Order: sequence, then structure tokens, then C-alpha cells
Amino acid sequence: ASVKQSDALMWHRRLGHFSLKRIIKMCAAGNFPGLPDKLTNKDFVCEDCLLSKIKRTHGIRLSEDHILHPMDIVVSDVLGPFVEGFSGVQYLVVFRDLASTYSEGFLLKEKNDVCLTFKRYIEQMERLTGKKLKRFRH
Repeated sequence: ASVKQSDALMWHRRLGHFSLKRIIKMCAAGNFPGLPDKLTNKDFVCEDCLLSKIKRTHGIRLSEDHILHPMDIVVSDVLGPFVEGFSGVQYLVVFRDLASTYSEGFLLKEKNDVCLTFKRYIEQMERLTGKKLKRFRH
């Protein structure tokens, strides 16, 4: 039997923006006609999902005078080193926008990759939100 492969982002969109984890389980179950046996390009970013998670009609009220909006404060945490994974991954860095609560994690081979990953994350978020980062806490 040949293994059918298909693009993960395409199926993510076709299935109403289901999570990748759910789609993988559906593929593994084999009860869904038309679904592939194996997904390719699993490290996609769905801009529609990203925008829907970070856009709010209101900010978070920190005090009577201060309301927090997306890109006002982004926090991060670096976890690891873990036991080296299959592809050499040993660290996880997570970035979280405090106003929208949108979080995104990145697997890293080396801890010194955090700065470049942060730069790429901020560029992507500024492009998507149209706002500049005001504060960063780690």
C-alpha cells in the first residue's frame, strides 16, 4: 500500500482551521476518506488563525489609567536544555503577547538562536498587527 502525503496547511484550511494535532490524529485513525496517511510541511503558520487570536476589540485594563493593547508588552521564557531530540532540538523559547494572550513557541538547537528567533517573531507580529513592540520582558 502506498503512503499518501499531503500539505498540512491545505488540510488545516479545508477542515475549518483545525489544529495540526487534531488533523494528525484524524490521519492516523484512517476513518476519514480522502485524508492522507502522512502530512508534509507541518511547520506552517496560518496567518488567519494568528490574526484572529491577536485581534481584540478592547484592551486589558491594568489600572484605571492604563489599558493594555496587543504589542504593548511581549514576554518570553526559554526552557531547556532538554535531552537532544531527533533533529537536534534542545531548547524551547515561548513568546506571549500579554494583551491578546497569543503565545507562540519555537524549538531551537542552540540557546544562542533565541535572539534571531525573537527578531523574526517581532518582525512577523509587527507586520501582522501593524503595531510596533513597546516593551519586552524576559
